[in-house]
Amino acid sequence: MYKKAQILKTAVIMATYNGSKFIEEQLDGIRYQEMPPSYVLIRDDNSSDNTVSLVVQYIEKYNLKNWNISINSKNMGWRLNFRQLMIDVNSLDIDYIFLADQDDIWLPNKIKEQLLVLAERPNIQLLSHDYDNEVSGNGKSIESIYKFPNKNRIEKYPLDISRTHIYRLGWTYAYTSRLNASLIKAYEKIIEPVGHDVIISFAATGLSEAYNLNEKLGIHKLHGNNVSSTGLGMHSPRSEHIQDLLKKIQNVSIAVKVCEEYGSSNLISLKKMLKFYTLRLNNARDRKVFSTIWAVIKYRKFYFNVKDIGRDFLFLLKK
Repeated sequence: MYKKAQILKTAVIMATYNGSKFIEEQLDGIRYQEMPPSYVLIRDDNSSDNTVSLVVQYIEKYNLKNWNISINSKNMGWRLNFRQLMIDVNSLDIDYIFLADQDDIWLPNKIKEQLLVLAERPNIQLLSHDYDNEVSGNGKSIESIYKFPNKNRIEKYPLDISRTHIYRLGWTYAYTSRLNASLIKAYEKIIEPVGHDVIISFAATGLSEAYNLNEKLGIHKLHGNNVSSTGLGMHSPRSEHIQDLLKKIQNVSIAVKVCEEYGSSNLISLKKMLKFYTLRLNNARDRKVFSTIWAVIKYRKFYFNVKDIGRDFLFLLKK
């Protein structure tokens, strides 16, 4: 199995933006991999610091073949920057894609351990892994996003019809080039820019081929400058509630298209989710009180928690 894993062709894709304080440690983590990637594609989102020059110097210093950095002419935001990377990597002849953030740490055996599993189980479309948290500065300690119920080495992502959240952070993902091609095709029309990790995770879960390797293969650095969504709260304006629903519709729409292509048995459930979020969006836009009540009664199991229900009514009243 080790030899089979060695011949698999891989690419690492990394989005950067003003990451000069952290990026060299992450680049070291990729360079020191026991099974090095075939390609490393980096796309900088028009940084105002010296991130680009650091990366260029690093590539030249170590004479890293098939490492490349591209620079956006203007800032796109991290969601669209990663989307562009998914398009960039789609032209390569590879088997698996590894996501990388600019400020985390990879253990030297990360790629190897994931490839050993993928070589043994080629049906897996997405394989994530566990990690430790390292807090510094204004960073906040967080628990694991999701605790799998069993204690098996490899555990399957459950399809939860009330959840469009991720089970593990995107930088832990290894996923197939075939899934990447399907996602890009499904994401041609942008309703609302969405997180790359969310659409990869949700589509693979819809295919019933998303798994987690319950081994810690990296360190997530929490330093106060992490780029992530702060989430919707009761204090948020109504416009953000509508924007959040648009993102959920985009996430589910992409998963539906991918699952239609693969012929997934979960397609009916995903289409019901899409109908649910579309109804919520229409209710929110048109301030439909009775339709919102009806949605809560009929689709109660589709709501992630009671707060989601409360928000639907609260934002009917907000300007």
